[in-house]
Amino acid sequence: MIVYNKYINGEDFTWYDSSNVIFSKCYDNNSVTKTLKIVFKNGRTYLYKDVSTDDYVAFKTASSNGSAINTYIIKKYQGARISDTDIDKLQELQNNFKKDEDKLNNEKLSNIVYHIDICSKTGEIQMKMDNKPVYTAIEGKVSIFDILRAMNIRYSYSEVDDIKNETDEQDEEIKL
Repeated sequence: MIVYNKYINGEDFTWYDSSNVIFSKCYDNNSVTKTLKIVFKNGRTYLYKDVSTDDYVAFKTASSNGSAINTYIIKKYQGARISDTDIDKLQELQNNFKKDEDKLNNEKLSNIVYHIDICSKTGEIQMKMDNKPVYTAIEGKVSIFDILRAMNIRYSYSEVDDIKNETDEQDEEIKL
């Protein structure tokens, strides 16, 4: 079960309350595959490449991540053991994320100013807050969901058959 999640600049940091999995970090390769690092409670860390988005989401959102890791990750993808992760530093990272969120939540939204750098040669854009990158993308290939996650804005969505753009320009009175 997820206890804390932070998505920033194409990286999904997730902490779990699980029998054996404590943390995962997912890198957005593209919309189809991900690179996934998983840290177990003892600090052992494994890297899985080319994990399907569906398998990653199934693992991440499962009610039992310990069982789901076997079903959706270990049995399907070859993992490589990498350097162990310092659990204390992992906890410090989570605390720093929470402090940043608390700071952000305590500021008035009207006072927040984002700066955007644009590279006209490559079309790359980078949104920064307090001179720290919070989102990087290619102009014209930007997802509203990625932007909302980067800005840590909660949202819900629904799939619909049609989006109606209703205006009152043809009405004789203004709808309030």
